[in-house]
Amino acid sequence: MRYQLWIVFLLLVGLTKPLQGVAQQVSLAELKELDLTFADARVVSTRPGSRIQLRVATLPGDEFALRLPFVPNQIEPLVAEGAHVAAGQPLVRVRGPELEAWLLQAEDTQQRYHDAQRRYEQNRPLFEQKALSAEAWLTISDRYQRLRLAMHHVEHVSQWLEAAGAEALLRAPKTGIVRFVPIVGVVAGSEVTVATIIDPQAVRITGSVPADSRETPVAFRVTDCDLAIDREARLVVGFRRQLWSEPASDCASMPPGLRLSGRIVFALDGYAIPRESILRYDGHTVVALRQGDALVLSEVRLHGEDDTHYYVTGQPELAQYPLLSRSTSALQGLLAGLGAD
Repeated sequence: MRYQLWIVFLLLVGLTKPLQGVAQQVSLAELKELDLTFADARVVSTRPGSRIQLRVATLPGDEFALRLPFVPNQIEPLVAEGAHVAAGQPLVRVRGPELEAWLLQAEDTQQRYHDAQRRYEQNRPLFEQKALSAEAWLTISDRYQRLRLAMHHVEHVSQWLEAAGAEALLRAPKTGIVRFVPIVGVVAGSEVTVATIIDPQAVRITGSVPADSRETPVAFRVTDCDLAIDREARLVVGFRRQLWSEPASDCASMPPGLRLSGRIVFALDGYAIPRESILRYDGHTVVALRQGDALVLSEVRLHGEDDTHYYVTGQPELAQYPLLSRSTSALQGLLAGLGAD
């Protein structure tokens, strides 16, 4: 059995022709009829990945949620989705019985709070002078604190909800980009998020890479803009790991939620070469370097590409000699005549 395996190994070796075992250079005199053009290999520290779908988003927690303590019967948007709004600018008009009920409840809370506050302030000196029992003071104090908390919620909502008869205007609490939140399946009587306000400085690009990828992502590339990777999620979802860019304020205005085509840029210690410079020779991926009066083949390894370049690693001489970037198909045909596959 061991003897048979050794025979198979020898056969495989005999069928494999390494690049070093065949002709590795061609005289320029043999190519004098061809229009030869040369280019330089560019040293790079990154390479672009394949084109994928990216998304404009914010980090969790970066959005300011604008909530109401009731489910409005009618909401009329006053600005467009994704609009840039100023602090205090009206966003929606709210109408309906639920609004009216909350306004009555808010008025009642205010009256009871003021009554509890008055009783609290009147009885506090009596308690301190021990002229009021601890039990009576506890009842007065508990009622005041409960209504104080309820009044705080009313005041918080009233900062942005301006009532006018049977309707109210909901105003932006801060400057930013507005996004409306659909009210679906919300139970009546519960708190509901009507819109979110996003600081333009918080807008980022997000995308994902395979969880088992060993390459180092360094940036997102969209149109002519590169945004450095700011953080990576540790949690793996669906065999992929989420990436987030730095804030995208320096790029063109991109509304949150937008999906766009782009690339993830990875670290690479290699070269960018014209796409036309790549040849297949004897089962290898090679380029032709001009050294003196000859073209010398040098093997490279492909790592990525864009519309104009391949990104490769190879021998240091790639950056020292001009690369053939035109008539490579004719050269490949000539090499095939010399015995290459």
